Amino acid sequence: MKNYSLVALMFSLLFLFGSCSTDLNTDDDSNTGDCIITAVKLGDLKRPYHTLTASGKDTVIVAMLAGTKYPFSIDHAKAQIFNVDSLPMGVDVSRTRFAKITATGSLSIQSLISGKDTAFVETDSLDFRQPRIVTVYGRDGVSRRKYTLKVNVHKEAGDSSTWKQLVSGNSLLASAEVIRAFLVNGEAYLYALIGTQNFLLKSPLTDLSNWTQTAISDGSIAPASIHYYNGAFYATRGTYVVSSTDGLTWSPMGNVQPIAQLLAVGEPGFVGLTSGQLYSSTDGINWTTDNMDTPSELPDAELEGLALQPQEGSNFDRFLLVGQRGGAARVWTRYIDKTNAEVFPWLYLITDAGNKQPCPALRNITLQPYAGGALLVGDGSDGKPAPFYLTEDGGRTWNPNALKRPNDAAATHCSALVVGGEVYLFCSGSGNVWKGKLNRAAWTKPQYSFMKRIR
Repeated sequence: MKNYSLVALMFSLLFLFGSCSTDLNTDDDSNTGDCIITAVKLGDLKRPYHTLTASGKDTVIVAMLAGTKYPFSIDHAKAQIFNVDSLPMGVDVSRTRFAKITATGSLSIQSLISGKDTAFVETDSLDFRQPRIVTVYGRDGVSRRKYTLKVNVHKEAGDSSTWKQLVSGNSLLASAEVIRAFLVNGEAYLYALIGTQNFLLKSPLTDLSNWTQTAISDGSIAPASIHYYNGAFYATRGTYVVSSTDGLTWSPMGNVQPIAQLLAVGEPGFVGLTSGQLYSSTDGINWTTDNMDTPSELPDAELEGLALQPQEGSNFDRFLLVGQRGGAARVWTRYIDKTNAEVFPWLYLITDAGNKQPCPALRNITLQPYAGGALLVGDGSDGKPAPFYLTEDGGRTWNPNALKRPNDAAATHCSALVVGGEVYLFCSGSGNVWKGKLNRAAWTKPQYSFMKRIR
């Protein structure tokens, strides 16, 4: 009798741990010992908006937010459930309802007050201002699994920008017109014109008040032609493309090349220009003449290029060019097929008459990848720093209100350095340094793709 009980006990334990431990390796809900949550969908939620009445009084309007637009991911290995894209700031999750919860057994949720489990019904109105413990019970009445269910809500408005002044009145920066800014091994590298001499200014990103300056002895290299990618600097010297590891000492790449101006360097390769003709190269040595759909509209002044950040999983890279022709802005783009199945020409992006946010005609411009698009920084026709312009649709529209420039009245020119989701701003004239961000550009997304099966 004792031996029989021992065998039965062993089989029961094997059944329990095989069904609901992290070693589970089945999604078959016909198994009565299964206890898994397989899907979670939010219901509608209340989102208050602050606005002004016609008389100027502050009032609150409550709108309903479709929770199903914020999908949940389930990490079975860590027993965590969460929405990858956080809900907008201000959404009320103190009375959260779920549109759907799919599980292989019955559910309970741990009370925030007593700590005891109570039945969890998806139509219940529940407080999710903090993570909750949800338990799934297998239909065998024995097996169970606990999950931490969290409803993420942003703590800041995504379309707002914030700035912090890091340095005030640095005399060296005040006298320097910064032309190029790069992040190199944790240091800010600024190519700047001071008087009539070009300099390389360097400072740790953690302390931008102390700078070293080195005169650029090679006068044939213009700072505006310098690019930095993958640990190396690139520029043009006459009809040569040259490279450098330290940003000061330059060596030719190959023989004489048909490149008078280096416009962009990035993952897709190099883009160069000579006499109104665009060229491309994968190594900076061998160049191919590119097809252009409307050569007469190619910019011939204030020209700047950028290799846009590639979309995850995409087979295409993309270049963007911005400049002026006849005093008006011109935007060009080209797709690069990573599979080499297609070769695409350069395309002139015509500004539609109904476009309310066209590209502006700025001077002394720089383009940097930002917020999945490109950030355009430059000076206006009056010679003063212009608003920042952000394109998130490949150069068709340019939003001057996405990332607001900080109020620096004494600044005569601003140069930006993008580091992740943050923007460092170096201001000539005032000598001030700022760090800011468009909030949503600095948000990081947690991992949302997990193995479905549990081992």
